[in-house]
Amino acid sequence: MSRIITSDEFYTPIDYIESVWYLENVNDSVIDPNAGQGAWLYSYLQYKLKNNVSHEDALKQLFGVEIQCDSVKICKTRLLMGREDLRHIVDRNIICSSALTYHYRFDGTPDDPLDTFDFLFGN
Repeated sequence: MSRIITSDEFYTPIDYIESVWYLENVNDSVIDPNAGQGAWLYSYLQYKLKNNVSHEDALKQLFGVEIQCDSVKICKTRLLMGREDLRHIVDRNIICSSALTYHYRFDGTPDDPLDTFDFLFGN
């Protein structure tokens, strides 16, 4: 049985990714709160690399949150493109957590649903 059937996961089709607009400034940071296996982030990484942004600098500008830890591993591997020397960047920027409870600091601290509530609602 496929994972899509058992978990209601949806993977963005590649033809959709290729039609997505990109930020006008190639040096902007982006976040994917439902990163999945990193297809959209990888597409944006390729865009940055084609526009002369170094692999290291591009990874520093890509952030993702995904609830499925096995998908996070695939995402990280995809973004590294064999550059294990840059793993410390993706380990910090690609997080296995719920997009609804993660605090979005990307600093290695554990997420706390109350922090997220405070962040969103200013309490």
